[in-house]
Amino acid sequence: MQANDVPSGREGVIAQTAPWRARLQALVTRSRLAPENANFLYVAGQALAAQGRHVDALNCFTFLVASCPADARYLASFADTHLALAHFEEALCAYRALDVLDPYQPAHTLAIAQCLLNLQRHEDAAYLLDVVVAFCAEDAQLSPVQQRAIGLRDLIRRTHEPCH
Repeated sequence: MQANDVPSGREGVIAQTAPWRARLQALVTRSRLAPENANFLYVAGQALAAQGRHVDALNCFTFLVASCPADARYLASFADTHLALAHFEEALCAYRALDVLDPYQPAHTLAIAQCLLNLQRHEDAAYLLDVVVAFCAEDAQLSPVQQRAIGLRDLIRRTHEPCH
């Protein structure tokens, strides 16, 4: 990907992900969980993660994602837990799916960039940080997501510029 391939704005990003979002939402769930049971498992996973018991939390979220793959809450918790365990490749895959499923949240793209940074893929991360900044620029004020993206992008530029 080239830096000049950054979508012109929010609508460009949404349009690019529409076919993938439709495919994710069309997945047949294998859930035999009643909604109240799924919610209980989700709350239990959140509690385990808050206690630092990330492996146990991941077990809850893995089951929920397998049962309901198009639920953004479950997928976000699954990705966040992988990130907390430093499973950067797994977190990256989950955040990418989440970014397609819920494209109105630039925080997902920011999380992808952070995974890429942890995987030492600085050029790819910088590109995505440019996407986040451009996406957020349509809002009237600087958001925390945009501030974080700008800070990370500037850090990459300072620490990974080619020497002349």
